[in-house]
Amino acid sequence: MKKIILLSTIFLLGNISILQAQNIDTLLNQVRNLFDAGKYSETLDLLKSNEKAFQKAKPEKQAAYLDLTGQTYIKLSKFPEAEESLLKAQSVLKNKKSADYANALSSLGVLYRNTGNYEKSESFYLEALPIQEKFLGKEHPEYANTLNNLGIVYYNMGNYAQTEKYFLEAKNIREKVLGQEHPDYTMSLNNLGNLYSEMGDFSKAEIYYLEAKTIREKVLGREHPNYAISLNNLASLYYKFGNYADAEKNWLEAKTIFEKVFGKEHPNYANSLNNLGVLYRNIGNNYEAEKYYL
Repeated sequence: MKKIILLSTIFLLGNISILQAQNIDTLLNQVRNLFDAGKYSETLDLLKSNEKAFQKAKPEKQAAYLDLTGQTYIKLSKFPEAEESLLKAQSVLKNKKSADYANALSSLGVLYRNTGNYEKSESFYLEALPIQEKFLGKEHPEYANTLNNLGIVYYNMGNYAQTEKYFLEAKNIREKVLGQEHPDYTMSLNNLGNLYSEMGDFSKAEIYYLEAKTIREKVLGREHPNYAISLNNLASLYYKFGNYADAEKNWLEAKTIFEKVFGKEHPNYANSLNNLGVLYRNIGNNYEAEKYYL
């Protein structure tokens, strides 16, 4: 009789373990959905409210939790908190030659890129890339993400030839693997628009910006921060080439979205105010400039 009870107990514990694993996977999917929707404050709330559950999970799931927490802090411009989470994610993983470890390296690259430490960012991306190529292949979305991020680093370092090379390779992979309506593909379009704008090629820049804006409006809606980024970039392009009416229109719409999504203390909202102030000052509208210019 005791043996039967013991076997039943083991069976029940096994079911509990399976249920816990399923719950963790469900939570991670919910977090990723919120993150992809641009709801970063809600993402962080969900992560924080389930911290204890993830602490009991397997190392790979703990690392995924910490990585998503760090990425969310980056989006909210809370960089010290992001670094703490991402370094923990890296330390949790025992296998230093795995796709999960490469993902942790890549996220640290994103962090240091956003804080302006481009050499450190480059080193993390270059370490991640061959690991991803080996374990994921050259047509995997994560491999394309690292190519794209390296392109951004080289853009910020002024190396436009390398930037174009990595941006185009990332775009081609994303188009083939993910399709033209995927957010990562529109990110590639947007980045190429940034590059060609900086290089003074207005026609190419506008083509990529408009395509990204059209897809984001269709897929994400007009209140998503990535749609607002498209508006902001189009406005910057039009301002740069003297089309002030379209610059004003796009910056005003972007400002409204950033305020609604992030609030008035977020850098994107502040940048919108500043851009509008500069625009109004340069066209001689000092009254409006005083309202916006920081």
